[in-house]
Amino acid sequence: MTKEVKPEVKEEAKPTEPIKEEVNKSTELIDKANDAADRLEAANKESEKLKKELEILQANTALDGKADAGQPQLTEEEKGIEQAKALIAGSGFEDRLFPSKKK
Repeated sequence: MTKEVKPEVKEEAKPTEPIKEEVNKSTELIDKANDAADRLEAANKESEKLKKELEILQANTALDGKADAGQPQLTEEEKGIEQAKALIAGSGFEDRLFPSKKK
């Protein structure tokens, strides 16, 4: 019977500090990513809310029938002039009847 010789393996103490630092850095990165995700979710909820409000406003504007909102109102005289210009347009007399102020 022969005696088996096993080489002795000495386990050296591995430094745990670098591993702990890496774990801490990883944990910090994960925390930052989670915070960023939370902020994005909150921003998405807010934008959805604003989008719904905008859709409601646009629907109300369309249903109000006020397409010329914000435009100055024409007087009766100005309306008459616009109608006359529309009737005479293309006849060749518009320059004689309504000379442009550019000249």
